Amino acid sequence: MSEQAEKYETEIPRGYMMDANEHLVPTKTIKQIDLDRNKLVLDVVKKAKKIRDPLAAFKKETGKRIEAFIEHSAKQYDASVGGKKGNVSLYSFDGKFKLMRTYSDTLQFDEQIQVAKSLIDECLVIWSKGSNVNIKAIVLKAFKADKQGNLSIQRVLELKQHNFKDEKWVQAMKAIDNSMHLVGRKSYIRIYERDESGQYQPMSLDIASL
Repeated sequence: MSEQAEKYETEIPRGYMMDANEHLVPTKTIKQIDLDRNKLVLDVVKKAKKIRDPLAAFKKETGKRIEAFIEHSAKQYDASVGGKKGNVSLYSFDGKFKLMRTYSDTLQFDEQIQVAKSLIDECLVIWSKGSNVNIKAIVLKAFKADKQGNLSIQRVLELKQHNFKDEKWVQAMKAIDNSMHLVGRKSYIRIYERDESGQYQPMSLDIASL
């Protein structure tokens, strides 16, 4: 039982309910429609948790089985697969089903990204106007933070597509490379079934897409 559930069961006296502000409210003073809504939500959440836990266990077990199979396959060539594994696709013998294990990396910038921004700003000041107006707009867009103060990895990396020979620009691109760090990696298990047209369609295990 979770800490929150224990608190709910042990600290709320009979005949009371706790509201969103953690205030105890006499049940008899609560409107029936609010009680009905609460019952609906709690019933659905309870059933959802019963579905979620087996799905989480299924994902974990499948991931382990895929890793074990990769090692098993490597042994056929007297080889071993070391380090972090990458994306992989496995097919049934008849080709009807496809099993995919993919990874999604989460990258973040450290303080060196500000060094890169400073160097790029120096380039924009030194360079003549005209043809560089467009690159200035791209730079401003690349370093525009979201509401959480985070920069877009993709937009910043798009700056590296511009192969300017200016030494400050070259140093700025190096600073961008050095500022990126892997802070998380998430694995995904996807199952596909081939339809009559020969296209693989995902077998949805996400309630939002059913």
